Amino acid sequence: MSVEFIVNGDTVEEPVTAELIARSIHSLTGEGDSFAILARDSQVYIQTSGGPKGGFILEYRDGSEAEHYASANTKLSADEVIRAMQRYLANDSRWKTDIDWESLAFESAGGSNGKVLVFAVLILLMGGWLTWKLFLTT
Repeated sequence: MSVEFIVNGDTVEEPVTAELIARSIHSLTGEGDSFAILARDSQVYIQTSGGPKGGFILEYRDGSEAEHYASANTKLSADEVIRAMQRYLANDSRWKTDIDWESLAFESAGGSNGKVLVFAVLILLMGGWLTWKLFLTT
Protein backbone atom coordinates (compact mmCIF):
# COMPACT_ATOMS: atom_id res chain seq x y z
CA MET A 1 0.00 0.00 0.00
CA SER A 2 1.39 3.36 -1.00
CA VAL A 3 1.65 6.14 1.55
CA GLU A 4 2.52 9.80 1.35
CA PHE A 5 4.47 11.55 4.09
CA ILE A 6 4.20 15.31 4.44
CA VAL A 7 6.33 17.24 6.92
CA ASN A 8 5.82 20.96 7.53
CA GLY A 9 3.89 21.22 4.27
CA ASP A 10 6.47 19.48 2.10
CA THR A 11 5.96 16.03 0.60
CA VAL A 12 8.89 13.80 1.48
CA GLU A 13 10.21 12.22 -1.69
CA GLU A 14 12.22 9.38 -0.15
CA PRO A 15 10.57 6.05 0.77
CA VAL A 16 8.73 6.22 4.08
CA THR A 17 10.49 4.15 6.73
CA ALA A 18 10.38 3.90 10.51
CA GLU A 19 13.67 5.79 10.64
CA LEU A 20 12.36 8.59 8.43
CA ILE A 21 9.30 8.98 10.67
CA ALA A 22 11.48 9.19 13.81
CA ARG A 23 13.85 11.71 12.24
CA SER A 24 10.98 13.83 10.93
CA ILE A 25 9.02 13.93 14.20
CA HIS A 26 12.18 14.87 16.08
CA SER A 27 12.64 17.75 13.62
CA LEU A 28 9.27 19.32 14.50
CA THR A 29 9.77 22.42 16.64
CA GLY A 30 6.22 23.42 17.50
CA GLU A 31 6.70 26.76 15.75
CA GLY A 32 4.78 27.79 12.62
CA ASP A 33 3.88 24.91 10.32
CA SER A 34 5.02 22.15 12.63
CA PHE A 35 3.11 19.07 11.51
CA ALA A 36 3.46 15.69 9.85
CA ILE A 37 0.88 13.67 7.94
CA LEU A 38 1.14 10.02 6.99
CA ALA A 39 -1.61 9.46 4.41
CA ARG A 40 -2.91 6.36 2.71
CA ASP A 41 -5.60 8.39 0.96
CA SER A 42 -7.01 11.91 1.20
CA GLN A 43 -9.40 10.77 3.95
CA VAL A 44 -7.31 7.99 5.51
CA TYR A 45 -4.38 9.28 7.50
CA ILE A 46 -2.67 9.85 10.83
CA GLN A 47 -1.23 13.27 11.58
CA THR A 48 0.44 15.21 14.33
CA SER A 49 1.24 18.79 15.18
CA GLY A 50 3.22 20.37 17.96
CA GLY A 51 6.72 20.17 19.28
CA PRO A 52 8.88 18.99 22.16
CA LYS A 53 8.18 21.93 24.49
CA GLY A 54 4.38 21.94 24.40
CA GLY A 55 3.88 18.34 23.38
CA PHE A 56 2.15 16.85 20.38
CA ILE A 57 -1.43 16.11 19.46
CA LEU A 58 -2.13 13.12 17.28
CA GLU A 59 -5.21 12.45 15.22
CA TYR A 60 -6.42 10.04 12.63
CA ARG A 61 -9.19 9.77 10.10
CA ASP A 62 -10.36 6.48 8.68
CA GLY A 63 -12.40 7.53 5.67
CA SER A 64 -15.30 9.56 6.97
CA GLU A 65 -16.14 12.42 9.28
CA ALA A 66 -17.67 9.93 11.71
CA GLU A 67 -14.31 8.12 11.91
CA HIS A 68 -12.18 11.10 12.85
CA TYR A 69 -10.37 11.05 16.20
CA ALA A 70 -7.81 13.04 18.21
CA SER A 71 -5.64 11.92 21.07
CA ALA A 72 -7.22 12.68 24.44
CA ASN A 73 -3.76 13.67 25.61
CA THR A 74 -2.82 16.89 23.82
CA LYS A 75 0.74 16.76 25.14
CA LEU A 76 2.05 13.49 23.77
CA SER A 77 5.79 12.95 23.68
CA ALA A 78 7.70 12.67 20.44
CA ASP A 79 8.33 8.99 21.24
CA GLU A 80 4.59 8.29 21.62
CA VAL A 81 3.88 9.94 18.27
CA ILE A 82 6.76 8.16 16.55
CA ARG A 83 5.64 4.77 17.87
CA ALA A 84 2.03 5.37 16.73
CA MET A 85 3.07 6.54 13.25
CA GLN A 86 5.55 3.69 12.82
CA ARG A 87 2.88 1.16 13.81
CA TYR A 88 0.39 2.83 11.47
CA LEU A 89 2.93 2.52 8.63
CA ALA A 90 3.49 -1.16 9.47
CA ASN A 91 -0.27 -1.90 9.68
CA ASP A 92 0.26 -2.84 13.34
CA SER A 93 -3.13 -2.13 14.97
CA ARG A 94 -1.60 -1.43 18.38
CA TRP A 95 -1.37 2.27 17.42
CA LYS A 96 -5.13 2.46 18.03
CA THR A 97 -4.96 0.96 21.52
CA ASP A 98 -1.73 2.59 22.71
CA ILE A 99 -3.43 6.01 22.81
CA ASP A 100 -6.77 7.16 24.21
CA TRP A 101 -8.84 8.74 21.42
CA GLU A 102 -11.73 11.22 21.37
CA SER A 103 -14.15 11.52 18.49
CA LEU A 104 -13.94 14.65 16.37
CA ALA A 105 -17.31 14.03 14.75
CA PHE A 106 -19.19 17.32 14.53
CA GLU A 107 -22.07 15.94 16.58
CA SER A 108 -19.79 16.03 19.63
CA ALA A 109 -18.60 19.61 19.08
CA GLY A 110 -20.98 20.84 21.78
CA GLY A 111 -19.37 18.55 24.35
CA SER A 112 -18.22 19.49 27.79
CA ASN A 113 -14.78 20.65 26.78
CA GLY A 114 -14.09 23.14 24.03
CA LYS A 115 -11.07 21.38 22.57
CA VAL A 116 -13.21 19.24 20.24
CA LEU A 117 -14.28 22.35 18.32
CA VAL A 118 -10.69 23.57 18.14
CA PHE A 119 -9.57 20.18 16.81
CA ALA A 120 -12.40 20.17 14.27
CA VAL A 121 -11.27 23.51 12.89
CA LEU A 122 -7.65 22.32 12.79
CA ILE A 123 -8.71 19.14 11.01
CA LEU A 124 -10.73 21.04 8.43
CA LEU A 125 -7.76 23.26 7.67
CA MET A 126 -5.28 20.40 7.48
CA GLY A 127 -7.73 18.18 5.56
CA GLY A 128 -8.33 20.91 3.00
CA TRP A 129 -4.61 21.45 2.61
CA LEU A 130 -4.00 17.70 2.28
CA THR A 131 -6.72 17.34 -0.36
CA TRP A 132 -5.29 20.27 -2.30
CA LYS A 133 -1.75 18.87 -2.03
CA LEU A 134 -2.67 15.30 -3.00
CA PHE A 135 -5.17 15.92 -5.77
CA LEU A 136 -4.97 19.43 -7.13
CA THR A 137 -1.22 19.93 -7.44
CA THR A 138 -0.35 16.68 -9.21
